[in-house]
Amino acid sequence: MRLSLSLSDAPNKTAAHGAICEALKAIPQEDLYADVERVEQRLGAALANDPNPAAIYRPLSWDQAREMQASGLIAIGAHTHHHRILGRCAAETARAEMTESLGILEHRLGSRPALFAYPNGKPGDHTAETRALLGDLGITAAVTTEQAFAGPDADPLAIPRFGHTPDPRYMDALASGTLQFVKSAIRPLRRRAA
Repeated sequence: MRLSLSLSDAPNKTAAHGAICEALKAIPQEDLYADVERVEQRLGAALANDPNPAAIYRPLSWDQAREMQASGLIAIGAHTHHHRILGRCAAETARAEMTESLGILEHRLGSRPALFAYPNGKPGDHTAETRALLGDLGITAAVTTEQAFAGPDADPLAIPRFGHTPDPRYMDALASGTLQFVKSAIRPLRRRAA
């Protein structure tokens, strides 16, 4: 796939970022890093080789992760080793991604995570096969990025969730169920008006 993108101003750069991310999500995940490297080279922006990246690109340190875990308020979960979208990987790649991530976390934090978050997490990004692999690896719960409430019959290896928002009032309405209630009350009114 060849994309022609403008980087002339902030809106075009934002649009280019979105288009590149979507294109990278659609390719076979085993090819992902070679393609990302080509894009970085063309743009002269190879973050992986930057010895002092901007603060926004720096991950937590292992000491910070251990401190968070020791607080008892936070459980550290796995996410894969290279952020490959599991539903778009061969089974052996998916297993290797999960196993490597779990092993590193166990080694660095002293315990094996029981929780997992799917990279990208949309429908098709996790499958019955990837959920079975997680179960085989001892994962007891995994979250998607599908926005919905988890009902009593929700699959513990495919739990929907809501993303964050900087607006605390919206988050309160979402978490309390008020937003869902209002939407369900308005839906029949809109149908009648149409």
